[in-house]
Amino acid sequence: MPGTPSSPGIHVAVRDDRLDLLRGLCLLKMFLTHLWPQPVDLQPLFGFVSAAEGFFLISGVTTGIVYRSRAAKLGIQAATSALLRRSVRLYLLNLALIFIFFAAETTHILPYSQLRPAGFSPFDLLSFNQPYFLQVLPRYALYLAFAPLVLVALRRGWTVLLLAISLLFWAAVQIFGRGLALPFVEHGPYGFLVLAWQLPFFGGMIAGFHRERLGEGWRALSSFSRLVLPALLFSGFVILGLAHFNGLLDRGGEGMARLFGREQLAPGRLIDLLCAAAFLFALTDRFLIPLRRFAGWLLLPFGRHALYIFLAHIATYGLCLILGPWLPFRLDGHPVRLAIADLLHFSLLWALARWTPLRRQLAL
Repeated sequence: MPGTPSSPGIHVAVRDDRLDLLRGLCLLKMFLTHLWPQPVDLQPLFGFVSAAEGFFLISGVTTGIVYRSRAAKLGIQAATSALLRRSVRLYLLNLALIFIFFAAETTHILPYSQLRPAGFSPFDLLSFNQPYFLQVLPRYALYLAFAPLVLVALRRGWTVLLLAISLLFWAAVQIFGRGLALPFVEHGPYGFLVLAWQLPFFGGMIAGFHRERLGEGWRALSSFSRLVLPALLFSGFVILGLAHFNGLLDRGGEGMARLFGREQLAPGRLIDLLCAAAFLFALTDRFLIPLRRFAGWLLLPFGRHALYIFLAHIATYGLCLILGPWLPFRLDGHPVRLAIADLLHFSLLWALARWTPLRRQLAL
């Protein structure tokens, strides 16, 4: 959990470099997953949890930290208004991207809607269940739209009630599954159900709001409880994940889906997320100074401007789809070519993260 860094001499600010480093790492993993098939699948090294869970969790924590501070400095109305403006801006940008991809497919520039063989419907523009690289943004925008209510409730001391409601929604999805999909916007192919995946975001927001109190508890833990125990638990999930992905456990079994299913954020997957988050946060906390020195130049710009860079990577994905058929060679199955393409892709996104004018224009 976020708190005051344990390393001496580190200034505590509203932004937390440990969280930004970890969110930057989540984005890198998402880029590798979304853009093109990689020669080595890194997913089993993280157990069953993916970068998307980490992204929602860390974004929720950051939202709680930043907007609690903004409410204290500028007032609750200013903080809630900023959250709503950000939610609306992000959703409109999401709609613009969906429209561009649909238009590109209609003109046969790129094959966008492989998941919609029946063809284009204007109603599809409003769906949250777009192809995988556009499933995060509408859900994130919806959570931001409800974040002002959560912020007000947290300031009134309703933390336990909020956490109970969030857990209740998540538990209901475990029981009823797709029966609790949101009408109109969660039709079609499923990525992750809104009422289940709200738990990492709002649970993270609650943790971020109570950052100081949780930080005191974190520092009071022994080194074994902070680092060794989460490492052991996380390693256990990694071993299970390796066994599953290598066919030693039933890959298509209903029991595995109930325990580790992504769509409903199943209990095993949620526990895996908590163990991975605790271990990676403890590791980042312990080695913050060397990590910031050797990896901060790459990860911190991504982590600090995560939504902006996420939007940029969707644009680069579309560009790659357009240019792909014109390339005189294929990237699939060629590690050297893939490595060069990944390097060029990361370099472009890193340059965009550092390019202030566009970042300020989008205000994300």
